[in-house]
Amino acid sequence: MWVGKSKTQIFQYIKEKLSNKLDNWKAKILSCAGKEILIKVVAQTMPLYAMNCYLLPKTLCDDVHKLCASFFWGDTNDKRKIHWRSWERLCLTKHEGGMGFKNIYAYNLAMFAKQGWRLVTNPNSLIARLYKARYFPHCEFWQAELGQAPSFSWRSILAGRPVLKAGTQWRIGDGMQVNVWNDSWIPTCPLYLVQRPA
Repeated sequence: MWVGKSKTQIFQYIKEKLSNKLDNWKAKILSCAGKEILIKVVAQTMPLYAMNCYLLPKTLCDDVHKLCASFFWGDTNDKRKIHWRSWERLCLTKHEGGMGFKNIYAYNLAMFAKQGWRLVTNPNSLIARLYKARYFPHCEFWQAELGQAPSFSWRSILAGRPVLKAGTQWRIGDGMQVNVWNDSWIPTCPLYLVQRPA
């Protein structure tokens, strides 16, 4: 799919499809547990294919959250019910006092962190070699920059890189890929770097 400048407009179909589904469900009498299951199993899985390829705009994710919250609390076209908890609180796990709904934007970033991890762990795969040749031929994925005229997929992968960095740590292994002077690999030194003699 070609993605132009207006990302919100390109992905508007997700919001429209979800809105139509939720409108159909509102006509039925559902318990709180039934609404929870429908949101988790159907509403929050609808955009997964697009989320696996592209980073959805934050505004679109917020609109999806509003639609799900409106359905969960029983809003109708002519009457808005009280939302007793914010959607952010409902996205917490049940152990933390929430309902375990997905934060779509955070989930989308996590999916791109996974794509980045595939580039790091499978450097000989076709897609990893393609991205390396196009965007970071002279460095590693961790130091890669956007480059000139980056694709939306590459922008999306780089948006997920901070999430990946937060969840990874050095393991020296055989030491063949460690740059002794520049990599942060010594846990007991300031900045985790080898201190050069003055």
